[in-house]
Parts: sequence; structure tokens; C-alpha cells
Amino acid sequence: MYRRLLLAKDLLADDGVIFVSIDDNELFRLGMLMERVFGPDNFVAQFIWRKVDSPNDNKVAITPDHEYVICYARRLGDAKFVQKPAPEIVAAYGQIGADGRRYRDRLLKKNGANSLRRDRPSMYFPIPGPDGVDVYPVHDNGEEACWAKGRAGVAAHIVDGTLIWKQREKLGLVGWEPYTREYAPEVPTRPWPTVWNDLATMRQAKAFLRDVFQTSDLFSTPKPVELIERILRTTGMQDGVVLDFFAGSGTTAHAVAKLNAEDGGNRKFILVSSTEATEDDPGKNLCRDVCAERVRRVLGGYTNARGQAVEGLGSGFAYLRARRVPKHRMSQKLDHSEIWCALQLLHGRPLSPWPGGGFAADEGDGHAIAYLADAHPASRTRMETWLTARSSQAATVYSWAPERYRGIDSPHDWRPIPQHLRERFGR
Repeated sequence: MYRRLLLAKDLLADDGVIFVSIDDNELFRLGMLMERVFGPDNFVAQFIWRKVDSPNDNKVAITPDHEYVICYARRLGDAKFVQKPAPEIVAAYGQIGADGRRYRDRLLKKNGANSLRRDRPSMYFPIPGPDGVDVYPVHDNGEEACWAKGRAGVAAHIVDGTLIWKQREKLGLVGWEPYTREYAPEVPTRPWPTVWNDLATMRQAKAFLRDVFQTSDLFSTPKPVELIERILRTTGMQDGVVLDFFAGSGTTAHAVAKLNAEDGGNRKFILVSSTEATEDDPGKNLCRDVCAERVRRVLGGYTNARGQAVEGLGSGFAYLRARRVPKHRMSQKLDHSEIWCALQLLHGRPLSPWPGGGFAADEGDGHAIAYLADAHPASRTRMETWLTARSSQAATVYSWAPERYRGIDSPHDWRPIPQHLRERFGR
């Protein structure tokens, strides 16, 4: 897990965030790893998802009904989150103005705990009433109270025209009482809770897979698409890349496509999975037969277990199989185009296509990268010409024999091939 988390951090954008689902068995160890990799200052939240809606085993005294979703940011200050839609909030604004806007008036005088003058003396001050007489905060029983807002807050309401005066009877006398007018938000939202007991459970997720594949027992612990949707919604992301390197049954791709179809977003997904083949079942290929097939069906459409046609969510994807390059191949059998591709991974940016010659260079992204593939005079001449033109700006140069060339131009960073690739990618 530690190595995977390090890789995940490398892949995250500066404003990226990572969500990791875990159960009680590994929660504390994972938490320590996450803090070590991302730092305690980048912790966002620990969500609790209720994964079952009925006990798994009635014979036990305690049943684990939940899992955790731990969230960290690459850089907390750059990470972006949005509140959840909350249209129900509008109902709390029970009055409608002449302009059609919903509003509510709230008593400016503070009630409840710490509402007396002695509790907050600075919040006890006069406000000129409509008749020019100063009004002080006083409870209905005559005790001196305090305002819910300070002088600056009251002044802002006066400027905005949202300080409203109403006549009220208090201690047998009718007097002016100030209220603050609050208008319903045009887009009502509220913070996301950290306890998620309103989502589909693992039982519904299994039922969905049975409906898609018309068979059971394909995957033992599928996540419901609603859970991944919720995770994505907290970020407010519309056009980013979502990477899931424990893709399982493909729920993440399903959630991304569903949200895109719903709001017209341009989110993309990358799923990583293994075959999960075993000695007893060497032909097993979970990635191909479950994950990729589920994505293919939910995007392109399918016939469910009841014989009904289900329309696809649209878009498409590519299914690629990656093979680890054996360590011995890094000494003598790597193609130059493969090395050029590996350098793209190392430097995190696309490079111009391999030209098929003995020397290639790329100057994008503010930093130059070069690769000398052979020792032919023509290749060396092209390299020397390029380095001379860049004598005042450092470049990273890869070569099979860098010790021959380090003296050409000192500012440059010479790195040996294949040793550098073997250290980074080999086992």
C-alpha cells in the first residue's frame, strides 16, 4: 500500500484529491500511511458509508455495517470541494416579497445561551429606531440582553436595507424591535455530512451486477455506483481525470459516465485492474470479463435480466493490457521507442513522437529532455549542436554511455540508460 500511495501522490494534480475505501481491519494502518505520504495538514475528512442494510450474520454479537472512505488532498489549499444541493432549505423562507423572492425575518436580539449583556458586553449597544429613539436589546422578562450581530454587522444590514423594524409588545408596552431579513439563496446548498447512511448498499450493488450480466457471484464486494457518484460530487469536478487503480467491477467508470450524461460534463476515467488469476483458476480475468464488460454494457446499452433494453450512457473507452517489462530486457532488448515512451512516464508529459533516428529532443513544458540512442557520428553531431544551442539552460539527457559526454556541457543532467529505467521501473 505504501508504494501505491507514493505512486498515487505522484499522479495527482496539485489540486487533486484521493479517496481510499477501507474497512476496520486496516483502517488505522492505512491512516498512518496516508499521513506519512500526504502529510497531516492535507487531511480532508473520514467518511463513513453504511455498506449493509441488514445483518450479515445473526449469530454474532456485533456486525460491521460500515466502511470508511478516507480523503486527503495533494495540497489542501489548492483542493476544491463544493457543498451538496439542498433545495429543501428554501422551505424555511416562508414569506414572499413583492419581487417574488422568498425571505425570512430573524430577531436581531440573541436568545438562548450567552444572550445576556454580562455574557457579551460589547454586543450591548443602542440602535436608532424608526422614531429616532435608541433601542437596546432586552429580553421579554426585562433582562438586559445582547444583539446577535456586532456594530459592523448591524451597519451592513442598514446599508443593504435588510434591517427590518416591527412593533412588539414587551412588559405591557409596545415598542420597536429590529429584525434581519434573509433571502433564500438562488442555489441552496449545505455542507456534506461525513456519515453516509442514505446511499445504496453492497446488496443493491450485487443486484445491479446480476441484472447486467444475468448471473450471480461475479464479484464479491462491489461498490454501488451511488457511492462513487457521491465522492465525485463532493469535488464539483466537471472535466478532470478520475483514476481508480483498484477498479474491481468498474463502478468508477459507471459513475463518471452517469454524471457526464446527467450534467454534460467532460470527466474522463482511467481504470486499473488485474486478472486476479490463481493456481486453481489460472484462466480468471476479472479485468476483462467483469470490469471492462460492465463498462462496455453501461456505455453502449444492454438487455437486463428481465429482457428489457437498457439505453447506454454513451461515450467509449479503450481496453489495454499492460505487461511488465522483465528486468533482463532493460539491459539489451528495449526498443528506442519504448525508452522514449518510458521517459514520458518519468517526466509526466507527452513527448514528440520518436523520430526513428539516433537522437531525439523535446523542449516542451519549460524543460528540455533528450535521448542519445547510439554512438554514430551523425547522432553525436546532432546532440552536440542541440546542446550548444542550449548552453545556458540545463537539460536532462539520457544516454547508454553518459560518461563519454558529460564534459560536453556541464549544466546538463546526464542519466544512464538502462540503469535509470531499471531503478525506476524494474523489480
